Amino acid sequence: MFTRKRIPKSERRRLRLKRLVLGILVILLVLLSVLVLEHLTLQKPVLVNPVVKSVLTPVDVLSKALSAENIGFTNIVASPDGTLTVFLTDNGEVILSSKQDIRQQVASLQLILSSLTIEGKKLKSLDLRFDRPVISF
Repeated sequence: MFTRKRIPKSERRRLRLKRLVLGILVILLVLLSVLVLEHLTLQKPVLVNPVVKSVLTPVDVLSKALSAENIGFTNIVASPDGTLTVFLTDNGEVILSSKQDIRQQVASLQLILSSLTIEGKKLKSLDLRFDRPVISF
């Protein structure tokens, strides 16, 4: 009946090598697709919040910084030119710039107030908008 043709040994080796390479490629392709799918599913979806988050104004930042440093104040006034005027509880007036780092200016204010308290001097006005503070008693 039907007889199967005998394949030479060199061709059998070549076929085995082709099958082996093809098998390895299939396994690598499956592993790569699993990794890609895992990466895509592990990423958190980007959600857009339709509600606008509140933006802190320089007055809010200054108020929080003053409260954090335990500096008593009665009022904060913001000018259109970017200056912030703080009226202290001991009738002193401090002028700051909203264009500079507010927290750093408040830290300087705290240092100046503590040194003035130690010296026993009463502050009338203090201008922190410049590199060197301008103090009047």
